[in-house]
Amino acid sequence: MNANGRRFDTGKLVIYLLVSLFASLSLFPFYWSALLATQDTRSIMGMSLRFGSHLLENYRGLEQQVPFTRSLLNTLYVTAMATLTSVLVSAAAGYAFSVYQFKGKKVLFTTLMLTMMVPSVVNLVPYFFVIKSVGLLDQFAAVWLPAGVNIFGIFLVRQYVSSSLPSEILDSARMDGLNELQIFLRIGLPLMRPALLTVAIVVVVDTWNNFMLPLVALQSPDKQILQLVLRSLSGATATPWNLVMTGSFLAIVPLLIAFIFSSKQMMESLTRGAVKG
Repeated sequence: MNANGRRFDTGKLVIYLLVSLFASLSLFPFYWSALLATQDTRSIMGMSLRFGSHLLENYRGLEQQVPFTRSLLNTLYVTAMATLTSVLVSAAAGYAFSVYQFKGKKVLFTTLMLTMMVPSVVNLVPYFFVIKSVGLLDQFAAVWLPAGVNIFGIFLVRQYVSSSLPSEILDSARMDGLNELQIFLRIGLPLMRPALLTVAIVVVVDTWNNFMLPLVALQSPDKQILQLVLRSLSGATATPWNLVMTGSFLAIVPLLIAFIFSSKQMMESLTRGAVKG
C-alpha cells in the first residue's frame, strides 16, 4: 500500500509490462529497417547501432540498380484499383447478404466462406491459365481484379450491417418512398463507412505486399511492382543490403501512415461486427 492509502496493483503492473514488451517487439523491425536504411554496407555488416547519413545516397544507388520509383507508382496504381474494386463489391455483397432474403442465400454465403480455407498457392496454376485465356497476362488488371471479390470484406460488412442496421429503419425508409438503391446509398453506405475503411486497409496491405500474383502475371520490366523489384536486388554472390533495406523501409512507410490514420475506425468496425453473427 502506498502513501495515499491505495493498494499497489501488481496484476496491472505485470499487464502493462507485458503490453509494453509486446509493443516493443512489434515495433523493433520497423526501427531496425529505418536504422539500416541510413547506413552503408560496411556499417550494416559491422552491426552498427547508430543511425547513419547515407539514406539519400542509398536511394540514388537504388534508382541506379532498379526502377524503384516506377515500381512504386505501379504498386500505388494496382493497390488503389484493388482497394476501390474490393470496397465496392464488399459493400454491395455484404449489404445484400445482411438485408435481403433470397433463394440459396445460406448456401452461397457458406460456399464463399469455405473458399477462405483454400491456400492461395493452390490457385496459381489455374489463375495463370485464366488470365492468359482472357488476354490479361502482363496487365495490371490481372493483379487487382482478383482482389475485387474479397471474401473477408464481404463477411465483415455483412456482420457489421447485421449488428448496426435495424430492419425498422429500412422499413421506415421504404414507407417514406425510397427505393432500394436510394436506401443503400443514403443509409447503408454511410453506416458501413468504418467497416469499409477496415476492408480498404486489409486490401491495401495485402495488395501492397503481394508477391506471387505479380510474379505470375507481370512480365514486362516497366510493369514491375515493389516486391518484384526488391527481390531482384538479391544476387547469387553479393547482395547490396544497404539498397535492399532502403527500399524495404521506403516500401513500409505508406502502410504505416495508412494504419496510423485509420486504426481507430478499424478497431471499431471489428469489435462491432463481432457482436452479432
